[in-house]
Amino acid sequence: VLAPTGYQVGMVGAKCLMLGLGLGLLVGFILTLMFFQSYIVSDEWSGKIQNSISVIYGSCLLLGGGLGLIVAYLVEMNRLRKEKGHE
Repeated sequence: VLAPTGYQVGMVGAKCLMLGLGLGLLVGFILTLMFFQSYIVSDEWSGKIQNSISVIYGSCLLLGGGLGLIVAYLVEMNRLRKEKGHE
């Protein structure tokens, strides 16, 4: 959907969502390395450790995606406010 100014409205949301998901994965990876480094380099993978790592990745992914959508909403509201001010 193109706005009259040629601005693609849905693309900002998609880009911010993808950026948030990517940052969430990066934060999850960093947290996993910080807290489970000794288990990652060894062959000792217990079920509890795997579950903890899964929870870290999942929560960081969802939090990052949610933050990305919040940023997209704020960008859209700022853009709409500027457009109304120019009319």
